[in-house]
Amino acid sequence: YRAAKQSSQIFNTTYDKWLFLFGGTVFIQLLVLATGGFQSPFLILIHLFMICISFFLSFSISVIFLLFCFIVILADMSFYHGVIELLLKNPSTILLQVVSLLSIIPLAYIISQQYHAKDILSRLLKKKVETTESIFNTVNEMIIVTNAEMQILSVNAAAVHILQQSR
Repeated sequence: YRAAKQSSQIFNTTYDKWLFLFGGTVFIQLLVLATGGFQSPFLILIHLFMICISFFLSFSISVIFLLFCFIVILADMSFYHGVIELLLKNPSTILLQVVSLLSIIPLAYIISQQYHAKDILSRLLKKKVETTESIFNTVNEMIIVTNAEMQILSVNAAAVHILQQSR
């Protein structure tokens, strides 16, 4: 339990979350822009990354990511001189891409509210730990928990009581 608790804290620092978010955003934006912006075959990565962000971090951060993606793609389109030709030539594709990017917002919200992985795992782990600790502390027999190297990790109240009496 203690080792799992320490290892789960690796990604819990604010610095790590923002570094993951920044790195993922830069990678996806560069990939989408380098392969055609709204016409990129990798535009679906924006959808998937937004769902991942809402699943592991929060819905508000995923919306900020989506807004940032819109800003970057629109800025790229404004610098691209053929954007008027693109819009006139194939307006339905651009409209479809914009609608698909906007339609991902409710899905990300549902995921973040109903299936938030961190909260579910935290609740399950807390319940399991509480059950184990209550059994561990209420047993009248001496229990000593060791690791593979036979170092004592924990003892229950009965073990403390028995070992103190034997001194």
